[in-house]
Amino acid sequence: MRFPSILSPFEELVSDETQNLASTRDEQITNEAYRPLGEAEVSPAEISVVTPATTSALAARSPPGSPGHALQRNQARHLLLCALEREDRNMSLPIARLPTEVMRYIFQSDADDHRMSPGERLEVDKTWLRLGNVCRLWRRIVFSMPEIWADDLFAFGKDRWMRALPLTKGAPLDVDLLWGCSLKDVGSDQDALSIVSRAWRISTSKSGEEDVRIIVDAVCSTSLPLFQTLTLNNPRNEEGGPPTTAQMAEHPRLQLLSLTNIYLAPSVHGRLSTLKVNLSGIKDYLKPSLDAVLQLLLGNTQLCTLELRHCYPAVRPGPGLTAPRVAFPFLSTFHLEYAFVDNSAEIFNYLWLPNLRYAKVHAQFLDLNSTLDVTRRLLAFSNSRSLFITAPGPPYHWAKLRRWGKFNLEPLAVELGICLAVKSSSRTLERPATFVIEQY
Repeated sequence: MRFPSILSPFEELVSDETQNLASTRDEQITNEAYRPLGEAEVSPAEISVVTPATTSALAARSPPGSPGHALQRNQARHLLLCALEREDRNMSLPIARLPTEVMRYIFQSDADDHRMSPGERLEVDKTWLRLGNVCRLWRRIVFSMPEIWADDLFAFGKDRWMRALPLTKGAPLDVDLLWGCSLKDVGSDQDALSIVSRAWRISTSKSGEEDVRIIVDAVCSTSLPLFQTLTLNNPRNEEGGPPTTAQMAEHPRLQLLSLTNIYLAPSVHGRLSTLKVNLSGIKDYLKPSLDAVLQLLLGNTQLCTLELRHCYPAVRPGPGLTAPRVAFPFLSTFHLEYAFVDNSAEIFNYLWLPNLRYAKVHAQFLDLNSTLDVTRRLLAFSNSRSLFITAPGPPYHWAKLRRWGKFNLEPLAVELGICLAVKSSSRTLERPATFVIEQY
């Protein structure tokens, strides 16, 4: 079965008969390549000066069996012979003597450095696809490497990614649903689930509700042994849309989880290194409780990056979870965004962050006093000698921020026995500035 070429500029010119000629190099190829079809009499010299674009335009006006159609097929055969000739020349180069497996490693390295950018226009010369245009030997190697096709499958864009899917064979897929790509393109939900089950990474930053629903069904019902990364963006929750909370199945290799307007609870005793939860787009009664979030955190103490943005209700019913403070020895980056200080700051009663290096604190109403309270807690349980805390503040003049730092941070520094400095990233009065609290 002949796969429709993505790389070749003359894919529509080459017939199945011409493809079969590619396997031999005897005199029959030459004779067949230049034998006129029908009543057309065209010399090789005339063929060589005709471009694929010219023959395509001519063929569009020429019915099968006409001289124009014969010229088109002869031009395709001429291009095939040129490719065979280039392959023979390339085989004499030192790189051609490398084992195929070594060439695969080289191609993989090039593919890592020249990934395809999702977009409407596919620029072959700027991506690893250009390797297939060097010679037929390199082309065969590119088409026999399912991993590089699987990593950039959805970068081909809408409709075209389905044509490249057979080239991925059984390789783990990078399911990045951008630029109109949708799992619905494959047909039934069962076919879409088979795509998800092969994924090592899933990203739905610009997907619709149907794609989100398919992915949620898959990751919550079946254990995916290859699954490592999930970035899920749920559109503003409407009635009949995807659920806002659900329990994930066991995914032993899941390391990065980023959720926006949806909460999928992973395994309590997992291997997460990065957790980002942003529930600012859903109502409080649909959010998980603070206790549920804490149980998840306390079961993943190997976290390196943690981002919590409005991820639990402002009001906490009941006395809350009884648990000792747990150390997160690898956590270096922490982002906290909240609306009410009392409940949000309570999370610090359970966390110990000895190696925290960078923290971002964002109070919904840009209140400096609440920011100071969270800052105090961050500084108190961090043993790091170099800590940067950034916080969006109200549009105060930089001089006022300096006075605020003098009367609030200096006493805090004396109390904790550390050195602190405050500075603003902007001196404008028109928009909120980000100020930085630096421990040194």
